[in-house]
Amino acid sequence: MNNFLINNLEKTIANSNVLNSQFQDVQGQLAFVFEFLLDENKQKGIFLIAENDDFNILQIFVRYPQTVSKENIPQALVALNRINSISIAGFLMLSEENDIHYAHYKANLVLSKQSIESNYPENELLVFINSNLDMIEAFSDDLFKK
Repeated sequence: MNNFLINNLEKTIANSNVLNSQFQDVQGQLAFVFEFLLDENKQKGIFLIAENDDFNILQIFVRYPQTVSKENIPQALVALNRINSISIAGFLMLSEENDIHYAHYKANLVLSKQSIESNYPENELLVFINSNLDMIEAFSDDLFKK
């Protein structure tokens, strides 16, 4: 991974609304693990970085702390579909782990390596990070506070 990108991402993330970010190798994938406030509580998220010859793919991924009970899965799926149909940023999905169901949020940003190296897009990245954190909170309210 390009040190130029990592160093600049560290600075950009430090200027965003995330808390306590730390660069890590997560199962062979470069990532920034971070905390942010969700309903005034600290929540963990991850900012994954993948690359190919021409592009870098940046992904924000957060699992909501609340679970979805089996009997509420049909309503949760309807809510996820409704929210995803109007979302202009990331999207929500439902997953099951050890018979426990969670909602997840994921958003992607694809940047060409040439554009990163010629004119590092700090403002675009700040908007990507901060607006997605805002969407995560708004979706949390819509899913879990009704």
